[in-house]
Amino acid sequence: MSARVIYFSPLPWRSFAQRPHQMVRYMVERCDAQVTWVEPYPTRLPRWDDRRRIRETPAAPEVPWASRVTVIDVPALPLEPLPGGAWLNHRVAWRRVRDELSRRAEGGASAIGVGKPSALAVWALGALPHRTSFYDAMDDFPAFFRGRSHTAAVRAERAIAAAVDRVIVCTPVVRGKFAGLAVAPQLVPNGFDPRGLPAPAAKKAGPPVLGFVGTLGPWFDWAWVRRVARDVPQLRIVIIGPTRAAVPARLPGNIERVGEMPHADAMRAMRAFTVGLLPFADSPVARAMDPIKLYEYRALGLPVLASPVGSAADLGEADGVFLLGEGAATGDLLERALRYVASPEAVRHVRETCSWDSRFDAANLGAVL
Repeated sequence: MSARVIYFSPLPWRSFAQRPHQMVRYMVERCDAQVTWVEPYPTRLPRWDDRRRIRETPAAPEVPWASRVTVIDVPALPLEPLPGGAWLNHRVAWRRVRDELSRRAEGGASAIGVGKPSALAVWALGALPHRTSFYDAMDDFPAFFRGRSHTAAVRAERAIAAAVDRVIVCTPVVRGKFAGLAVAPQLVPNGFDPRGLPAPAAKKAGPPVLGFVGTLGPWFDWAWVRRVARDVPQLRIVIIGPTRAAVPARLPGNIERVGEMPHADAMRAMRAFTVGLLPFADSPVARAMDPIKLYEYRALGLPVLASPVGSAADLGEADGVFLLGEGAATGDLLERALRYVASPEAVRHVRETCSWDSRFDAANLGAVL
């Protein structure tokens, strides 16, 4: 009999494939699971800048395993952090969702997985029959919020971590938050999808190109990028990705913003880079990050110039990662990065050990089902 998993996702089903999509794909393909994907709903109070937020709706993933995934939307009032907010949602918004989840858990679901702390996930862990449960902390979720929203996220995360059988974390920083649990959290770093990655590019002739592919959120360090652009004005810097936060009005002329593009096109564009960039401003959110691009750059044999924040800070020049902190000289560090040549063995090792399937195999993810 197929495993049945109810999974509370931190990301919409209609979004670019990240850790939640890859985890569910693995459950379907490797563990023969049928998955109920519960869409995320607002768990923080509204902000003034939400009115200017552009909500994009990418196409649903066109993948063969999608037929074994049922997506459930969750209507909700954005009041969860307030006293009585979750109670109100239970009363007026979640009756249909609770009934549907209860029907899908009849006889005992194989597993309940939580990817985002929420009051609805806390309810499910206490009310729905299931054999096993897990919490996958792919970020320091409470760090994204402030005030009442932060307090509510901390409370929900603690309740979930105490209720599940297994806590999975993406970085040692996140693991440290759960040090007091009866069962030690399991470290499962991020990975990449080798099926969407082109072959490593040969060493390029001509002027070097420094490039970044990813979301330009509040964690993106424009000051760091401007510093690099000013210190090496002869080099071109290409920034690819959607914008989710303010961008400085004036940028140096050697910075080229391309905007968002389909994932396959972005992967091909990365082959034109000479050095991959990881510019993240120091913050609780960034310290807990394990950027997927770190693995994609290295799997392409690219040297990486990074701010000393997040999982990149745990690597060194032997790994092709060059950390540009406050006291470092940009030109000297970049020269070392440009001299770096990844050996075929090093690229092969990254591709073999850092793919999503390798990560989940090593973690024995099937055991949570």
